[in-house]
Amino acid sequence: MTYLWINPVSERMVSEQALKRILTEHQLTQVRCREDWGAMVLEKYKERMEQANGTVADARCPEAVNLIERYNEEENLSIQVADIEPILIHCARELSARSDLADGGKIITTPCRILAEKGNALELPRTRFVSWKDFLSELGETLEPAPEASPIPPGFFTGLSVPVLSLSGQEAIEAYLQNAAMSEAQKTADRMMAGIAGVAAPGTSLLPSGLPYGRWSTMNKTIKSWAQPLAGVAIVFGIWYLVCKAEILSAYVLPAPEKVFRSFLKMLQSGELARDICISFLRVIKGFAIAFVLAFVLGMFRALFPGTSGYYEHAVQFFRNVPPLSMIPLLILWCGIGETTKTVIIVLASFFPMYLNIVKGFTGCDKKLLEVGTMFGYSERQKFFRIVLPYAMADILVGMRIGLGYSWRAIIGAEMVAASTGLGHMILFAQQMSRTDKVIVGILVIGIVGYVTDRIFGALINIFLKGSGENGWN
Repeated sequence: MTYLWINPVSERMVSEQALKRILTEHQLTQVRCREDWGAMVLEKYKERMEQANGTVADARCPEAVNLIERYNEEENLSIQVADIEPILIHCARELSARSDLADGGKIITTPCRILAEKGNALELPRTRFVSWKDFLSELGETLEPAPEASPIPPGFFTGLSVPVLSLSGQEAIEAYLQNAAMSEAQKTADRMMAGIAGVAAPGTSLLPSGLPYGRWSTMNKTIKSWAQPLAGVAIVFGIWYLVCKAEILSAYVLPAPEKVFRSFLKMLQSGELARDICISFLRVIKGFAIAFVLAFVLGMFRALFPGTSGYYEHAVQFFRNVPPLSMIPLLILWCGIGETTKTVIIVLASFFPMYLNIVKGFTGCDKKLLEVGTMFGYSERQKFFRIVLPYAMADILVGMRIGLGYSWRAIIGAEMVAASTGLGHMILFAQQMSRTDKVIVGILVIGIVGYVTDRIFGALINIFLKGSGENGWN
């Protein structure tokens, strides 16, 4: 009897049908671990980071360890290599000691040869480590080549309350280490957990480590990120000023920037502007929260019971194409001109982008990741909270961000028709009083408030997703 343990990444590279054929033809019995070694290893890293002072590199490959230690010695770096065994070594120790597997030998597949050599050096009883590529060659199989990825599950280190940076390839490692050697910021850097992803290639196995960026590099990026937007705003205001100065348009149609600024200060001092902003903001938050709860619940229901989508999906798609503002006359008849009408409009506007993104996140989870969870012995509840929900989090947050923008658009339109307070009403009232300056103040304030809330939400996405949730928004 020969027992076979396949590392998760290697198993993802082979179809289920092909794997069953290999096991049957070569009389192999696939085994899985009983203990949740992934959670235990992660807990060890959490404990390690609590004691660490500086950068910690997760290096499960001896080649990467040698590279880091060489730079530590030659360049006087202080990168700490975590003395924590990889998950597959923990799994091998368990399988080697299990009494129910004592009647046969154990084969542990690894993503690279050098890690297999490290495992064989342990000399575990009746246990042999072999790279996935070499194992297939021994069997005479010509399937996928050795995986070019780490056996650490995607998002493994996201649970740590420290910044995480992952790099791949020998050139990336050395360039990063050289940058760290020249950076004085290394001495005062905050604690960082560097997740390392392996790269398997013929005759070599290189694993990267993350290191803190230099202080000047960060400062330059900050300056560049602000310079272009400020330059764009200055150009717009400059053109506006020149048009007014040249009297191309009358002051009634387009008041000068200084007049608009004076009106802004007066409205700010009187408290009128702050009151309208608060009223509109509270309305947006209320409707947005209701829409998110409804979208999340319906999205989960769609993911858990996909067979029932035919009963309501067509209705959802129908109302998705109906502009919320077109519902205002009907909502006024049903709900009056009070807060309910405006809340419903916000819900209708923000519900659909959130719902579609939530459904995409829940239903788009890679089945191979769920199989990895099964290999680690996860229950259905653990799979949802550790795999499906983290996988869907980016789509959920992006949907919420889009929905928030739709909420601001909807509330302004609703307040211009069915309200006596708020930013939308302020613009409409100023137009009726022929105060173009106040109209422009209202437009600018709406844009600023919407932009600020969007940036705050974007910052929260980066915090929760460890900087991987920008999705094209800077």
